[in-house]
Amino acid sequence: MTDGVGSRQRSALVVYESMYGNTDSIARAIAQGIENVMPVTVVNVNHASTSALLTIDLLVVGAPTHVHGLSRPNSRSAAISSASAALPLDVDAVGTGVREWLAGIETSARYFAAFDTRVNMPRWMTGAAAPLISRLLRARGLEAVTTPEDFLVTDETRLVSAELTRAKQWGLDLALAASARSSPPAASE
Repeated sequence: MTDGVGSRQRSALVVYESMYGNTDSIARAIAQGIENVMPVTVVNVNHASTSALLTIDLLVVGAPTHVHGLSRPNSRSAAISSASAALPLDVDAVGTGVREWLAGIETSARYFAAFDTRVNMPRWMTGAAAPLISRLLRARGLEAVTTPEDFLVTDETRLVSAELTRAKQWGLDLALAASARSSPPAASE
Protein backbone atom coordinates (compact mmCIF):
# COMPACT_ATOMS: atom_id res chain seq x y z
CA MET A 1 0.00 0.00 0.00
CA THR A 2 2.49 2.61 -1.12
CA ASP A 3 1.51 6.00 -2.44
CA GLY A 4 4.04 6.30 -5.21
CA VAL A 5 7.66 7.25 -5.68
CA GLY A 6 9.52 7.97 -2.46
CA SER A 7 6.64 7.24 -0.11
CA ARG A 8 6.48 4.49 2.46
CA GLN A 9 3.73 2.10 3.37
CA ARG A 10 1.28 3.44 5.96
CA SER A 11 1.37 1.61 9.27
CA ALA A 12 -0.15 1.63 12.74
CA LEU A 13 0.98 0.91 16.27
CA VAL A 14 -1.37 -0.15 19.08
CA VAL A 15 0.11 0.54 22.53
CA TYR A 16 -1.76 -0.59 25.62
CA GLU A 17 -1.54 -1.00 29.38
CA SER A 18 -3.32 -4.02 30.91
CA MET A 19 -3.69 -5.32 34.44
CA TYR A 20 -5.82 -8.46 34.11
CA GLY A 21 -5.65 -9.10 30.36
CA ASN A 22 -8.85 -7.42 29.18
CA THR A 23 -7.19 -4.35 27.67
CA ASP A 24 -4.59 -6.64 26.08
CA SER A 25 -7.39 -8.67 24.44
CA ILE A 26 -9.15 -5.53 23.20
CA ALA A 27 -5.87 -4.12 21.81
CA ARG A 28 -5.27 -7.31 19.84
CA ALA A 29 -8.83 -7.32 18.49
CA ILE A 30 -8.44 -3.67 17.40
CA ALA A 31 -5.22 -4.64 15.60
CA GLN A 32 -7.07 -7.44 13.79
CA GLY A 33 -9.39 -4.81 12.34
CA ILE A 34 -6.56 -2.43 11.46
CA GLU A 35 -4.55 -5.11 9.66
CA ASN A 36 -7.26 -5.27 6.98
CA VAL A 37 -6.12 -1.78 5.90
CA MET A 38 -2.47 -1.41 6.91
CA PRO A 39 0.32 -3.23 8.74
CA VAL A 40 -0.02 -2.95 12.50
CA THR A 41 2.08 -3.82 15.52
CA VAL A 42 0.60 -4.40 18.99
CA VAL A 43 2.80 -3.77 22.00
CA ASN A 44 2.42 -3.43 25.74
CA VAL A 45 3.45 0.02 26.95
CA ASN A 46 6.44 -1.52 28.76
CA HIS A 47 7.85 -2.65 25.42
CA ALA A 48 6.95 0.34 23.20
CA SER A 49 10.19 1.47 21.57
CA THR A 50 11.00 4.95 20.37
CA SER A 51 12.04 3.63 16.97
CA ALA A 52 8.59 2.07 16.41
CA LEU A 53 6.95 5.43 17.13
CA LEU A 54 9.02 7.17 14.45
CA THR A 55 7.79 5.05 11.53
CA ILE A 56 4.00 5.04 11.94
CA ASP A 57 1.05 7.03 10.67
CA LEU A 58 -1.60 5.92 13.18
CA LEU A 59 -1.07 5.53 16.93
CA VAL A 60 -3.78 3.75 18.93
CA VAL A 61 -3.42 3.91 22.72
CA GLY A 62 -5.50 2.17 25.37
CA ALA A 63 -5.59 1.54 29.08
CA PRO A 64 -7.88 0.27 31.82
CA THR A 65 -9.89 2.81 33.78
CA HIS A 66 -8.62 3.22 37.34
CA VAL A 67 -10.30 5.41 39.94
CA HIS A 68 -12.38 7.27 37.32
CA GLY A 69 -9.48 7.89 34.93
CA LEU A 70 -6.08 6.91 33.65
CA SER A 71 -3.99 4.79 36.01
CA ARG A 72 -1.30 6.18 38.29
CA PRO A 73 1.48 4.28 40.04
CA ASN A 74 -0.61 3.92 43.23
CA SER A 75 -3.72 2.64 41.40
CA ARG A 76 -1.56 0.13 39.50
CA SER A 77 -0.06 -1.05 42.81
CA ALA A 78 -3.58 -1.53 44.21
CA ALA A 79 -4.58 -3.52 41.10
CA ILE A 80 -1.48 -5.69 41.42
CA SER A 81 -2.32 -6.33 45.09
CA SER A 82 -5.85 -7.39 44.08
CA ALA A 83 -4.58 -10.09 41.72
CA SER A 84 -5.38 -13.68 42.69
CA ALA A 85 -5.78 -17.12 41.19
CA ALA A 86 -9.31 -16.13 40.18
CA LEU A 87 -8.08 -12.76 38.88
CA PRO A 88 -4.64 -13.38 37.36
CA LEU A 89 -2.33 -10.48 36.66
CA ASP A 90 -1.36 -9.75 33.05
CA VAL A 91 2.22 -10.81 32.35
CA ASP A 92 3.27 -7.19 31.63
CA ALA A 93 1.16 -5.48 34.31
CA VAL A 94 4.12 -4.35 36.40
CA GLY A 95 5.99 -1.36 35.00
CA THR A 96 5.25 1.89 33.23
CA GLY A 97 1.70 3.08 32.73
CA VAL A 98 0.28 4.86 29.70
CA ARG A 99 0.12 8.19 31.58
CA GLU A 100 3.88 8.20 32.26
CA TRP A 101 4.73 6.81 28.81
CA LEU A 102 2.77 9.52 27.01
CA ALA A 103 4.70 12.22 28.88
CA GLY A 104 7.89 11.40 27.01
CA ILE A 105 7.03 10.10 23.55
CA GLU A 106 8.10 11.43 20.16
CA THR A 107 6.23 10.08 17.17
CA SER A 108 5.85 10.48 13.43
CA ALA A 109 2.16 9.56 13.73
CA ARG A 110 -0.22 12.20 12.46
CA TYR A 111 -3.37 10.46 13.64
CA PHE A 112 -4.45 8.72 16.81
CA ALA A 113 -7.30 6.90 18.48
CA ALA A 114 -7.79 6.30 22.21
CA PHE A 115 -9.65 3.51 23.99
CA ASP A 116 -10.13 2.15 27.47
CA THR A 117 -11.71 -0.70 29.35
CA ARG A 118 -14.09 0.05 32.20
CA VAL A 119 -16.78 -1.62 34.27
CA ASN A 120 -20.16 -1.91 32.56
CA MET A 121 -21.92 0.80 34.55
CA PRO A 122 -22.90 4.38 33.68
CA ARG A 123 -19.80 6.37 32.76
CA TRP A 124 -20.51 8.97 35.45
CA MET A 125 -20.06 6.18 38.01
CA THR A 126 -16.92 4.59 36.55
CA GLY A 127 -15.12 7.40 34.78
CA ALA A 128 -13.01 6.59 31.73
CA ALA A 129 -9.32 6.62 30.81
CA ALA A 130 -9.67 7.27 27.05
CA PRO A 131 -10.63 10.97 27.24
CA LEU A 132 -7.38 11.81 29.07
CA ILE A 133 -5.36 9.69 26.64
CA SER A 134 -7.00 11.67 23.85
CA ARG A 135 -6.19 15.03 25.46
CA LEU A 136 -2.56 14.04 26.02
CA LEU A 137 -2.13 12.95 22.39
CA ARG A 138 -3.82 16.11 21.07
CA ALA A 139 -1.41 18.15 23.19
CA ARG A 140 1.42 16.43 21.28
CA GLY A 141 -0.06 17.67 17.99
CA LEU A 142 -1.76 14.48 16.81
CA GLU A 143 -5.21 14.52 15.22
CA ALA A 144 -7.98 12.19 16.40
CA VAL A 145 -9.54 9.98 13.73
CA THR A 146 -12.50 9.14 15.96
CA THR A 147 -13.88 9.81 19.41
CA PRO A 148 -12.43 7.89 22.37
CA GLU A 149 -14.01 4.46 22.81
CA ASP A 150 -14.93 2.48 25.93
CA PHE A 151 -14.91 -1.33 25.97
CA LEU A 152 -16.80 -2.88 28.84
CA VAL A 153 -16.00 -5.49 31.46
CA THR A 154 -18.26 -7.14 34.01
CA ASP A 155 -18.06 -6.69 37.77
CA GLU A 156 -16.00 -9.90 37.73
CA THR A 157 -13.51 -8.18 35.38
CA ARG A 158 -14.39 -10.30 32.33
CA LEU A 159 -15.06 -8.73 28.95
CA VAL A 160 -18.74 -8.20 28.20
CA SER A 161 -19.97 -10.49 25.42
CA ALA A 162 -19.29 -9.22 21.88
CA GLU A 163 -16.72 -6.59 22.97
CA LEU A 164 -13.94 -8.31 21.01
CA THR A 165 -16.08 -8.27 17.86
CA ARG A 166 -16.90 -4.60 18.45
CA ALA A 167 -13.20 -3.82 19.01
CA LYS A 168 -12.22 -5.49 15.73
CA GLN A 169 -14.82 -3.45 13.84
CA TRP A 170 -13.69 -0.26 15.61
CA GLY A 171 -10.11 -1.00 14.54
CA LEU A 172 -11.17 -1.44 10.92
CA ASP A 173 -13.23 1.76 11.00
CA LEU A 174 -10.44 3.88 12.47
CA ALA A 175 -7.85 2.48 10.04
CA LEU A 176 -10.14 3.31 7.11
CA ALA A 177 -10.67 6.81 8.49
CA ALA A 178 -6.94 7.39 8.97
CA SER A 179 -6.17 6.02 5.51
CA ALA A 180 -8.78 8.25 3.88
CA ARG A 181 -7.44 11.34 5.66
CA SER A 182 -3.86 10.67 4.67
CA SER A 183 -4.60 9.81 1.04
CA PRO A 184 -3.79 12.51 -1.48
CA PRO A 185 -6.85 14.08 -3.15
CA ALA A 186 -7.89 12.46 -6.42
CA ALA A 187 -6.55 14.23 -9.51
CA SER A 188 -9.21 16.10 -11.44
CA GLU A 189 -9.50 15.52 -15.15
